[in-house]
Amino acid sequence: MIKLKKIDYFYIKTKFKYHKKLKNKFLELINNSPSESYGNITRTDWNLNESKNYRNLFNLYFNEIIEKIGKKIKASEPEINSLWFQQYYTNDLHEWHDHPNTSYSNVYFLELPDEEYKTQFFNILTNKPFKDFDIEEGDIITFPGTLPHRSKKNLSKKRKTSIVFNTKYNRLNVRY
Repeated sequence: MIKLKKIDYFYIKTKFKYHKKLKNKFLELINNSPSESYGNITRTDWNLNESKNYRNLFNLYFNEIIEKIGKKIKASEPEINSLWFQQYYTNDLHEWHDHPNTSYSNVYFLELPDEEYKTQFFNILTNKPFKDFDIEEGDIITFPGTLPHRSKKNLSKKRKTSIVFNTKYNRLNVRY
């Protein structure tokens, strides 16, 4: 017999302290990037192998954040498995999914029209989305890559833009 058992777990919320300073630069680079539509997402470079012209700016500011997240979760030697952007226009959405073959998924909310359109996480114990996530524009959230999540339909007239990246840490630094 297989039973689901509850354990306490976590997600990490990081305030990107350079959000106001860099938001428009990231958006300029993304808006001038090659993209395609994917499912119900108007613009993304998720499936494109071309060079990402925002990668250098991303690396300049996010490598330190990824190191700090590693310290918080008692891990080191991080690797970024993948990096992409997504832009959701009115009525765009991303169905429930996960990110297999990675330890952690990270979402930087570059543009978030309203907290209502933040990423939702699915609780398999209750068969409903979790309700208590406090996320706003400029935040980075880090969560286990296998946690089912989605982007609800954007009913706003404003665009939602996120930079998503998957990470793994090659060394666990747990001391008991």
